[in-house]
Amino acid sequence: MIHKLIFFIFVSFLVSFTHAEETDWKAKVLAQKGGSFPNLKETTLSYKGTFNNIIPAGKVNFIFNKTDKRYKQYYISQCYGGSTFKFLRYKFDMTSFASASTLMPKYMVANETDDKGTDKITNKFTSNSVTNTEVSTSKKTKKVTTKIKTYAGLPLHDAITGIMFIRKQKLDVGDKIYLCAHPFNSPYFCTVTVLAKEKFDKKDAIKLDVALRKIDRKTGDLLPYTKVKTTTIWVSDDAQRIPLEFRVAVTLGNKFKIGSARLKLTSNK
Repeated sequence: MIHKLIFFIFVSFLVSFTHAEETDWKAKVLAQKGGSFPNLKETTLSYKGTFNNIIPAGKVNFIFNKTDKRYKQYYISQCYGGSTFKFLRYKFDMTSFASASTLMPKYMVANETDDKGTDKITNKFTSNSVTNTEVSTSKKTKKVTTKIKTYAGLPLHDAITGIMFIRKQKLDVGDKIYLCAHPFNSPYFCTVTVLAKEKFDKKDAIKLDVALRKIDRKTGDLLPYTKVKTTTIWVSDDAQRIPLEFRVAVTLGNKFKIGSARLKLTSNK
């Protein structure tokens, strides 16, 4: 469903990997240290999405470091949005509960409704594993399907903590950052490359590419992910380090092929 596209717009750039990169990718993830850039204070960001710069793709909102006195031990972030466009109707919400001290995920809960039905995904993380539960309800038949899967062996991020992990790094030009992410119901290996520091929309910005490969749960091998072709991400080069814009060449589904998807920041509060 559409929630997967939201994540891939934010962190995805499919490239060719050398054999050496494929054989030592786990070591790179384990060797990657967390950054020291200050955490983002409570911030609400809004984005407008389009396909091919013409078709409306809805709106996406993020709340980082949300204050909740009930859960002081967690760094809570939320993402929600949707679209009423007749060819792409959906609404979704996602909440990430991360350790307040390490920003590693503990729980992630996501809900989505579209023309096919509803999905509820719950991910429970440990220091090196995740248990994924997906409950799907068909709009047409009302049939409820539950799937439970696990993946273990490496530290994992959800969609939001992955973004936070990247922004906390030094992000000098030429830097590479390695991490594993389990945003919804599949694990991925990600390589972030800092391409440049430049002006973007009259703002100081950091230009990033992110390489994404799917991880085979059984073998641990890296698999191609062909839905996403290329991504360019600009992050503000300031005390906030928030995403300014994302441009992705992507394909969604077998029948609906998209040349490009774009998310542009419209509000920062």
